[in-house]
Formats: sequence, structure tokens, C-alpha cells
Amino acid sequence: MFRKIFFLLTIPLFGSVSVNAQMDIQIGYGMIGSSAVDYPTPIQDRYEGSRAQYLYRAADLNSFGMTKGTISAITFYVNNDPNPAGLVEQYTIKIGTTTATTMPQTSWLTGTTTIYGPIDYQPTFNINSFTFSTPFPWNGTDNIVIEVCNGDPNNASAITYTYNCNIESTSVPYICGHTTVASNLGNLCGTNNVTQFGGNYLRPNAIFTWQSTDSCLPVNVPYMQNFETAPDPFLPVCTSRENIGTSNVWYI
Repeated sequence: MFRKIFFLLTIPLFGSVSVNAQMDIQIGYGMIGSSAVDYPTPIQDRYEGSRAQYLYRAADLNSFGMTKGTISAITFYVNNDPNPAGLVEQYTIKIGTTTATTMPQTSWLTGTTTIYGPIDYQPTFNINSFTFSTPFPWNGTDNIVIEVCNGDPNNASAITYTYNCNIESTSVPYICGHTTVASNLGNLCGTNNVTQFGGNYLRPNAIFTWQSTDSCLPVNVPYMQNFETAPDPFLPVCTSRENIGTSNVWYI
């Protein structure tokens, strides 16, 4: 049951605020760079093939304001690098959920579904955004697995490697990643090789394009005006709204 807290809001607000609006939410603000040859990185070309999985706990997503909803895209920010990555052959992104709270290192998590690719992808500096072929419904409580993989099936007869994309990561207090790479072995999206490369406590920063399907929604406080007692100005709070006359009542 909601506890009623009455906040009088000035109307109109800063434009119209839709409580079901699609939002881009960044998960992770760490500044640990991957460089042109290091791991983890979700867009790699240092080896000719790769498979990687990253674990995003539901509690982490909730702490950034994500609740039950649909995820329709993921974005990675590529820093400027003097050794840019070349074409990433048959680049594929998958997503799934798990009850696992740490990433296994002697096996791969199962149940992921392809939502982007396979496509020969040329990374660019700055924003690299990948729209899902089908929006992914998330219940707001399961942990999310993001899987990326690549590799030209014919790379044993050609040189297709260049450099990795420099994408910053955040250190988390649990094993959150698993990466394996190889050259001359074709596409590694289905590999059973579990040899670990790079830091497994580092998780690439990612931006999820998300839209809530929950009746209790995160709203950025700066849009709310004339609070009698204002919360932290950048703290997402879970609210629902009803109109009473010319004022709005927010339930927290």
C-alpha cells in the first residue's frame, strides 16, 4: 500500500512529464579504461573471435532507477583511442535473465536470446547504440545477463583482427564478467572454451534504453516543483500520481 505524501506541484511543469516515458539509464560510472588490447570490453577486435558475458544484478539496476519494464536498446561509449578498432565480424548481442548472483568462470550462463546481429559492425568513437530486434521484457527482480560475441567463420584463412574499443568499466564487489578470445578458430558465439581474459570484477558501463511497465515509476525529482521538503535533487524515487483538482498528489 502506498503511503500518501502530499507535494503541491506548480503547473505547468518543465514541459509535460510522461510517467511512462522511455528513458536512457546509465549503469556504471567507473573510469577504468580497457585500452586497445585490454579486457573486458564489449566491442573487441584484438582477437578474431570472442565470447563474453556480463552480469547486471537487479539490485544494481534498481539503484539506478530501473524497475519492471521493457529494454529496447543498449549503448556503449567508446573513448577516443589512437589505435581504433576495425570491423568486428559477425558481432552479436544477446540478453537473458538469471538467478545467479555471480558470473561462473568454468561454464557459460544459458538462456540468452539474440537481440542484435549477427552483423559486421564498424565501431565509432563516442556513442555506439544497438537497437534490439525485439524489446526485452524484464520483471524488475531477475538479474540480467548481457552476452556479446563475434568472429568470421573463415578467419583461419585471413587476418581479421585489429584493436579493442576503449570502453570504461566499473569495479563491482562480485564476479560479474567472463570473457574468452581466440584467433583462427572462426566464430566463437557458441564456444565452450572458458579460458578467462581480463578482470572479472570489472563490468563495462552501459546505457539501457528502458520503459517502465510498472505502476510505481522512478521520477527525477528536479521535475517536481514547490516541495515542502525536497528529497535529494537527483535521487530517483518510486512514485505514482493522481490529479486532485489543480494539484497533483504523489504516492511514495
